[in-house]
Amino acid sequence: MRTFKPTRVHIALTAIGVLFALCIPAAQASAEVPSWHLGQKNLSEVTGPVEYAASGTGDIRWGNPGQGLDLQNCHIAGSGTLGGKSSLTFEACEAYWEGHGREKGCDPLSAITIKFSASMESEKFTLNNLDEEMCIFGYPWVVQPGVMKLEVGKEAVKVQTGLSETTKFNQASGSITGSVQMSLTGSYTGKSFGGGPAPLVHMNGKTLAELGKTEASFTSSGSLKFEFPTKSEPTFSCTESGSGKLRARGLYQEEATLNCVVVGAETDCFVYPAKVAFVGSFESTAKVFVLLHTVDAFGHTCSVDKEIEIANPSGYFNYGAEANPLSVQRYATASGWGGVTISGETHWYGEGGAKLGIW
Repeated sequence: MRTFKPTRVHIALTAIGVLFALCIPAAQASAEVPSWHLGQKNLSEVTGPVEYAASGTGDIRWGNPGQGLDLQNCHIAGSGTLGGKSSLTFEACEAYWEGHGREKGCDPLSAITIKFSASMESEKFTLNNLDEEMCIFGYPWVVQPGVMKLEVGKEAVKVQTGLSETTKFNQASGSITGSVQMSLTGSYTGKSFGGGPAPLVHMNGKTLAELGKTEASFTSSGSLKFEFPTKSEPTFSCTESGSGKLRARGLYQEEATLNCVVVGAETDCFVYPAKVAFVGSFESTAKVFVLLHTVDAFGHTCSVDKEIEIANPSGYFNYGAEANPLSVQRYATASGWGGVTISGETHWYGEGGAKLGIW
């Protein structure tokens, strides 16, 4: 029987938030700035500005559907700072006037740049009048700041965000909508983030602080998969069992054992159990984990002892609803070896049968 030597794995994982819907009344001068978190840290605890880039599609509409100006399927691109100002450019729109499409030569607005305040309200801008032969309208429209609603998906490296703002074009009603994917840039490139404050650990609906506890124990059971983009490296499918501790904002540490098989390998091929240590978060860690190379010069699997080292994985956790056990989706990538993907689901069983929740 062919076997593997024991492997060494050190992985850091991060806590993440749940669906976060934020409504910001534009009429309030002291509108609340949207809150964000990066892993287990709130934005206020992060050093320096956190910049992002965004891309997606959107619409700009004046009047009711079929009436007035309708710019559809615009390409959106832009950038900004979390908790600060940003701008999005709408271009290459499909133009309609009172429900009728315009000729291809009539490009009413090739690029519209909209600036947003720290509270994600659009700042006032003007749609300038156009040449009558090309026109959809013949006078400038002043677009007023409106009421913005953000819908931010679960924490991820690439966060899907829906925006919907009701506004006025001069005195007529209008709207700006879009679906954009946001990702961090600059010194935080590749890091995960989410809307709202960093989530807190709950036991039976109460935070650890409310229970007078600094940490809580749990046991774990689940699975992980390690996938490589090249055929020369196999896919590992692993079951996991272990125990660990939670602190106020999420995982503190977990000791677990992985029992892995090589996907598609011979039935007598197995991997010796690997001891793993999960600590804090996938983010900004110098930890590495080591897997075993499994293909020899003859194309046989599970026969050589070459080690593969994958440094600095980056990823996040997604938590299910409060339960015992708590469902935890895990995902991470590492740039080495052409880009390794680590994914899977584990379940955390609270001490004394307590329900666990992280939100």
